Amino acid sequence: MCKTMSRLLWVSLTVLLGAVAVGIYWNYDGFDPESLRGATVVITGCSTGIGEEMAYQYARLGAKILITARRENRLKEVVAKAKSLGAQEAHYVAGDMGKAEDCERTIQTANEKFGRLDYLVLNHMGSSFKSLQQKFIEGKLTSWDQDPDVDYFVDFLNINLISYVRLASLALPLLKESSGHIVTVSSAFGKMYWPNLSYYSSAKFGLDGFFSSLRVELMKAQQDVSVTLVVLGKIGTPKIAENLEDVPGGDTVLEGAALKGETALVIIRGGATRAREVYYPFYTWPMAKLSGLMPQFVDYIAARVNLLPENRVAGSISLTMSRLLWVGLTVLLGAVAVGIYWNYDGFDPESLRGATVVITGCSTGIGEEMAYQYARLGARILITARRENRLKEVVAKAKSLGAQEAHYVAGDMGKAEDCERTIQTALEKFGRLDYLVLNHVGSSYKSRQQQFIEGKLKPWDQDPDVDFFVDFLNINLVSYVRLASLALPLLKESKGHIVVLSSAAGKIPWPFLTFYSSVKFGLDGFFSSLRVELMKAQQDVSVTLVVLGIIGTPTIVQSLQNTPEMLNMVAPVDQTAMAIIRGGATRAREIYHPFFVWPLAKFEVLMPQIMDYLATKVNVP
Repeated sequence: MCKTMSRLLWVSLTVLLGAVAVGIYWNYDGFDPESLRGATVVITGCSTGIGEEMAYQYARLGAKILITARRENRLKEVVAKAKSLGAQEAHYVAGDMGKAEDCERTIQTANEKFGRLDYLVLNHMGSSFKSLQQKFIEGKLTSWDQDPDVDYFVDFLNINLISYVRLASLALPLLKESSGHIVTVSSAFGKMYWPNLSYYSSAKFGLDGFFSSLRVELMKAQQDVSVTLVVLGKIGTPKIAENLEDVPGGDTVLEGAALKGETALVIIRGGATRAREVYYPFYTWPMAKLSGLMPQFVDYIAARVNLLPENRVAGSISLTMSRLLWVGLTVLLGAVAVGIYWNYDGFDPESLRGATVVITGCSTGIGEEMAYQYARLGARILITARRENRLKEVVAKAKSLGAQEAHYVAGDMGKAEDCERTIQTALEKFGRLDYLVLNHVGSSYKSRQQQFIEGKLKPWDQDPDVDFFVDFLNINLVSYVRLASLALPLLKESKGHIVVLSSAAGKIPWPFLTFYSSVKFGLDGFFSSLRVELMKAQQDVSVTLVVLGIIGTPTIVQSLQNTPEMLNMVAPVDQTAMAIIRGGATRAREIYHPFFVWPLAKFEVLMPQIMDYLATKVNVP
């Protein structure tokens, strides 16, 4: 408690220094328009909106641009106007960035036309999002638990996350030669959670995880390529204004919205000055920080405020900012709550006697230990893994420890049919489901984990394996979403619990873990948004995100024998398993274990630049 309170003494100073830094940055960022004269720029998603406006702004500054979109007729019009505005060169590639061959063709064309590349500006979003954006504006978008379309989610990830990673990977050799810039256009919903946008937040959080980790990797390797993440709030594009014409109260939605021309220039300035992040309109910055520091508070607001035409609250910047006056009190109360929670969380072991639990990834490690801990508490468990022989052994031991029932499903959670078989088996065996504990990682990760531990894992820019990333995304994000979607009807009936095992790398970007951070950030985005959706719908299903540090599995302990300082930071597996079980049973929002992960995650929110610097200097192991 004392340590927690003492840390808070630094918060006031940090906020003060941050305010000064923001003030200096807001008035002077060192932007030199001449630096863009003759610069070569690839911009995706340029047929309309912000992408189109960026093409014109770069043209006015005398850049050489290559733009992409699906509609060739619009691209021709934008290129013609860009040339009339002063672009030294203007070209286009008509294609779908969701297709690998179109991504490859885009970067190849840039190399052929320019012979170099200075800026890669990633802005596309795909047609499927635009239709859902319209539904969201009209208030017709249903929550995920009412309409869980996993196939759509996979398609959305492909165009809004995987294609961004693919384009950046293809462009990196050129950008390293030119000491260039990657500019990734994201959203406020990639920093905070909002109902009805779980799939969107997952992709945007995933962008943050990947590109923020890539930034640290490049810093560590002393590669002079900047990575700028653009966090946008409401932007008043003509398309959105047009869509609101026939919506009752639509004129109120754009209150506080930024103009697309100003937004485009802010993005360009941020990329040119090598900014780490750009928040626009500026009110998105305190909202994002508040979400990171006091997520329960933002969850409460998000469950009660509509971003819809009939509600003026979200459109009022002054009201949003006035809420921030309560941050000081909230932080203080939060510190007290943490102290109380750490000593008493209301856990009742008897609540788990007879409870029905599905746990994935139970052949070894934390999953296996959770199976034994639930068994000792008298639960009825169904466990999964790929190796049937190990599952039989774990089930036998669980029964000997006191499990009322113990069953298994041998399967690969990366396969939709095995996910379906798991939840169906739970229904057949138990007739209900109280807990879904998502813990599996897939065999592909374990080989990478070993390479990371041994210091043999190459940074992404040296070994950009997009096919591996797609496979990793499927087993460690998509399958989690699929299992939760299948289980939600049962969990709503039982007022049950979803427990999602994640990692400190899902809160803190780390070098050599771009693929891993992207997925873990994506889990945070999806399940934290789902939590708010369920709160808003008054569905009594809890969602607990488990943020783990270094856990003393046999593989980890053996690998750290020569680094005793790291070995001292390892949390025992049995204590970790019990912390997870307690967190799920007490409906905790998040669990940080070991506890030092919590201040590290909060410090990342307050001072990400410092954490970036530290990440480049620390070796693990």
